[in-house]
Amino acid sequence: MTGKKQKCKIFTKIWPLVLVCILMFGYLKPVKAAIKNDTPVDFVLVLDCSGSLSASDEQRLSVSAAKMFVDMLPAENARLAVMALGNDYGANAYVLDANSGENYQIEQAFELQNIAGQEQKQQAKDVIDSVTSQVNTNAYTQIGYALQAACKILEDGGTVSESASIILLSDGRVSGQSDGYNGGYDYTSIDQAKAKAKEMGWPIYCLELNYDQLNNETGRNAEGKEDYHGKIAFYQMPKIAEETGGARIELNSPTEAQNAFSEIFAKFFDAVPTTASGTIQNGQVELDFDIDEMIAETNITLTGNTSEVSEIVIRNSDGKEFSYQKDTKDENKIITFGDKYITAKLLTPKEGKWSVIAKGTDGVEIGMYAVSIREMNLQLNAQTDLLEDGSNEATIPKGSKIDFTATYIYNGSPYSSETFYKGSKAFLYVEESGQKVEMTGGEDNYQGSLQFDGSGTYTVKAVVESEKFRNEKKESGAYVFHVGNIPTEAKGTIPDQETSVGGKIGPIDCSQYFTNDDGDKITYTASFDKTADMKVDFTEDGVMTVDAGQTAGDYEVNITANDGSMDPENPVVQTFRIKINNQPLQLKAGDTARIYISYNADSMPGFLRNLTGVDKEGEKSISWTKYFEDPDDIAPEITLEPQNGSDAISVDYADGEFHVKALNAGKAVYKVTAEDRSDASVVCNMNLEVESVNAKTVVWQQLKLYVIILAILLIVVIVLLFVVFGNRKIYGIWDISGNNGKHADRKKLGASKHGKKSKCKLDNILNDLDIPSGFGNVMLVAGNNINKKVFITGLEKADEIIYNGHVISDKKRARKLAIGKRQRITIKKNGITVTLERH
Repeated sequence: MTGKKQKCKIFTKIWPLVLVCILMFGYLKPVKAAIKNDTPVDFVLVLDCSGSLSASDEQRLSVSAAKMFVDMLPAENARLAVMALGNDYGANAYVLDANSGENYQIEQAFELQNIAGQEQKQQAKDVIDSVTSQVNTNAYTQIGYALQAACKILEDGGTVSESASIILLSDGRVSGQSDGYNGGYDYTSIDQAKAKAKEMGWPIYCLELNYDQLNNETGRNAEGKEDYHGKIAFYQMPKIAEETGGARIELNSPTEAQNAFSEIFAKFFDAVPTTASGTIQNGQVELDFDIDEMIAETNITLTGNTSEVSEIVIRNSDGKEFSYQKDTKDENKIITFGDKYITAKLLTPKEGKWSVIAKGTDGVEIGMYAVSIREMNLQLNAQTDLLEDGSNEATIPKGSKIDFTATYIYNGSPYSSETFYKGSKAFLYVEESGQKVEMTGGEDNYQGSLQFDGSGTYTVKAVVESEKFRNEKKESGAYVFHVGNIPTEAKGTIPDQETSVGGKIGPIDCSQYFTNDDGDKITYTASFDKTADMKVDFTEDGVMTVDAGQTAGDYEVNITANDGSMDPENPVVQTFRIKINNQPLQLKAGDTARIYISYNADSMPGFLRNLTGVDKEGEKSISWTKYFEDPDDIAPEITLEPQNGSDAISVDYADGEFHVKALNAGKAVYKVTAEDRSDASVVCNMNLEVESVNAKTVVWQQLKLYVIILAILLIVVIVLLFVVFGNRKIYGIWDISGNNGKHADRKKLGASKHGKKSKCKLDNILNDLDIPSGFGNVMLVAGNNINKKVFITGLEKADEIIYNGHVISDKKRARKLAIGKRQRITIKKNGITVTLERH
């Protein structure tokens, strides 16, 4: 069967092309992101050359499709192998298993290799022509073995996971693999091939020829005759594709082949498709398409009756036209005229509106499919004579300044785009330090400069950040610059130093003793005997200070200077000595010391414990400084050795203190050995005598003297009180008279029995002397035996008081008046007057 009626000619069915494209890219949305552009993508074309193709592919569509695929392969990062099946290849047959002895009837016609150049592509197309021209109607269609061989070719070629695809062009009519399934055929090899491809992420695309005519589920061909081969193909081709992540595509025209290959490229490259169609009128048809920024290459495929096309013209975004009438390769365009198609590959095309013009016979309908691929490398260029030709590594002097440019390159051609270079962020990046230096964008590159001020290694690359890239970042290859160093040298000599234990040395400016002519920052380290206890520090500016520590001695100190680029095997060192002197430990309180400690303090009242300072809980802590003196103020190493004593007392030494504890009365003697921590040869010995005493005894011993003194003072006070206040009376000789104190009425106070007391009422005295009374609470009160004064109180209610010739009108003052010798007072109350006069 020829199946001509079912062939989809582009000039009668343009609309399915658009539909296929829409469905195809809708299908591709969930596919994983394409691989990195520096990882090659490998393809294996598996061509069915069996006898059934003479019926299912009369017009050799598979051959044209395979050659179209070769022409459409990217100019970079693509490898191709060609596998043929369905013939007796004799000695050239590919052997899957050397031990099986079976003729698999498959051949690796074209080894896996880079396919970028036109020469390699032509070789591949010649191979395709050769193997497909050898049709053997007696051979088998062993698709399973061919797919297994394709997987093995990829595996042997080092193809990585998810970076390859297998394209099977066949009618799917398997034969020659017997195991009694649907006509006696075995599909184990197909299953094994599917499993391997699925494991490695290598999708298989099944481009099925003459699907509508010969492959169906009825098991009968178009003439109604039994044909289980078609039934096998109907089931197997979709399974192979679906189970490996590929697709089954009906291949009935060059357009469908074109669509299939575009789908495959879109899986592995960042592809942007454009479609158009038209009819040649007045000798030509013009089809327009857009090219976006950052396009590495655009593949234009013209299908239809291309044998009627005599010339194509490509108009670029600047309006310039280029005419082609045969296979051509110029600076950035590759034109191929095939038997059923025409391809034009545009390398690094400038963004904008482009057109392709097909010239030929009027009435011929032409379909155009343009696939743009964003796969460009970023190339960094160092503008310097310091690099040898072809080298990316050089040794340069410190202080060098190098200008860099970074350009997008594809297939050796630079990419120009003023808007993209200026609109994206680019910078030079130094891997060792993380330094970033901004680059500015021009029309056809980025520019930036880097100053190499410090010595060392600089690995420099260009980095561009943009959403246009899959990882939003693209990096160039790197240059490696080794910046020469002028080594640091010693200058002069650091003088020897001397200090005491615990002392400090410095500051010492090390920059005075080392020199670095290229201005590198110098770091310093110190090394010395590990037995030394000193500590050496350096500031950022190289100023050294030394803490001598606690160990005396004479030490050698090595100061090493490094500018960051020097050979560690040849350090620059300055050596000097530090002498640390020890001031020896001495006894402070003689060779015998005594400690008294009390116990049973809890039985004493708290105020007595606080007052007398007895040892609480029978414990006492005493600093070593009470018995020893170290001018370096460093606590000695002390050991205690008991000589004799009681279990009632314990003594130990820790944290610079003697800790004494008493449980009962007793005595103990300890030998104390103190070793100078700064000089072990200095040792002091003393005896420590400890005696524990009951706290009550301690309290009595401390308070005994005070008790005696207090008793004596109490007696003295009592005597004094008696002397001052004992046997008091109304002192002096008094005259008392009534009747306004007339002399004739005077009487002696001594004649009154009440007048002999120390305190009495005035009325009682007047009554004793028969003198009118009525003065109420007016009292006479004797003072003390020293001043012998007499006080008259209660006068505030008197009507009139004349005191020593003066009238007392102040009632507060009248409350108490003192009458001394040769003083008198006259008191009037209720018409009664009395005068008291003391002689």
